[in-house]
Amino acid sequence: MARKAERLGKKYQWIAYHEILAHLADSYQYRPEYNSSEQAFEGAWQESRRDIDPSCLLASKPGGTGWHRQSVSWWAQTAYEDWNEDASHQAWLDAESDFPPIEQLLRAVHPDDATEWLITDGSFNWEQPHSADVEPYDNPRRQMWISCQAYFIRASDADRFSEWAKGVDFWGRWMPEPLGVYSSTIFLGEYVWSPASKYFIKSLDSDYDGEGWSDARDKCPVPLMPASFRYSSEGGDFDCSIDNGYSLALPPENFVKRLGLNWAGKGADFIDEQARVVAFDPTAYEDGADVLLIREDALKRFLEENDLALCWTIAGEKIVVGASDKHLQLLKFRKLTGACILTEKGVKRIHQRSSYWGDSEEE
Repeated sequence: MARKAERLGKKYQWIAYHEILAHLADSYQYRPEYNSSEQAFEGAWQESRRDIDPSCLLASKPGGTGWHRQSVSWWAQTAYEDWNEDASHQAWLDAESDFPPIEQLLRAVHPDDATEWLITDGSFNWEQPHSADVEPYDNPRRQMWISCQAYFIRASDADRFSEWAKGVDFWGRWMPEPLGVYSSTIFLGEYVWSPASKYFIKSLDSDYDGEGWSDARDKCPVPLMPASFRYSSEGGDFDCSIDNGYSLALPPENFVKRLGLNWAGKGADFIDEQARVVAFDPTAYEDGADVLLIREDALKRFLEENDLALCWTIAGEKIVVGASDKHLQLLKFRKLTGACILTEKGVKRIHQRSSYWGDSEEE
C-alpha cells in the first residue's frame, strides 16, 4: 500500500513493469484507452506512468494556504483582527466594511531589495484565534477567506471588461481556471520546452483555443487567458518520496515564451536572460499564503509589448465553522465578489460587494 516503505524486491518489479511498457511501445501501435484513434507513442507521460520528478525533490511544501490561519509573510502582510468577539456570530457576519482592501492583497514589496511584485494567483485565509487548551473546532470560530485570479485580456477589451464586470458575481468557479498538470505527466523542469509539456498543454482543455485564450464558456464578452499555471505532486505514493501532496504556481506558458524566461533549477523560480527572478511561488521556501508573484516591471513590459491588459476576479466568504450547534444552521453567511484591473497608476478596483447567500438583492 502507499505510505508504506516497500521491500527491496519491489524495486525490481517496478523496473520490470517499466521495461514491459517499453517493449509494448516498441512492438505495438498505441491507442489511448478512451480514444478510438491510433497515435504515436511519444513517452510514458501519455499514460501518466512516470515516477519521481528528478527536477523537484520537495517532499512537502513549507508554505501554503490551508484550512487554518495563514502565517503573515512579506507577500501577504494584511492581517485581519476585527473578530468582534463581544458581538454575536450573526452581528459579525452582518458587517460589510471589514473585508480587507483587495488592492492591498494584489501587490507586494520584497523587503530585501524593494522590488515590486503583483500577485496573479492568490488564496488568503484568516481564522479567529483559539486558546491553546482548546482544539481548533471544539467551539464555533469565525473565518474569512479571499481568492484572487488574474487574467490577461486584450488592451482593446479593457473598458468592455470593466463595464461588464461591475455587475457580475464571480462565485461558482465558472470563469476559466488555470491549466495544470501532475508530476506524473510533466516534470517541473520540463515545463514549456519539453515534448511532454507541449503534448499536454496543447491537449489539456477544450475550452481554450490552442493559444491559451478562452471565452469563459460564453459568459464573458471578451476572451481571457489565465495568468498562472499549476504544477502538482500527489502524496500517498508507493515510493514514499512525497510526505504531503502540494501544488506550485507557475507563470503561464505564453508569458514564459514571450519574455524568454527559463526555469532557474530550484523551486518554482523563473528567470530572465540577466538571471533575475521574474516569477516565482514563495511557498516553495517559506510559510505564507499561496500566491504566484510576478515582477511588476517585467509584467508591465509584457503587457505593453503584446498589447494586453491585466484584470482580476475576486471571490471570498465570511463564515462560522466548528462545533455542530443547531443555532449555527440558522446563520446567514456572507459572500464577497469583485474585480480589479491594472492601470498606469496601479491596481484599480472595478467593484467589490458582499451579500448573504441566497439573497436576490445586494446588501
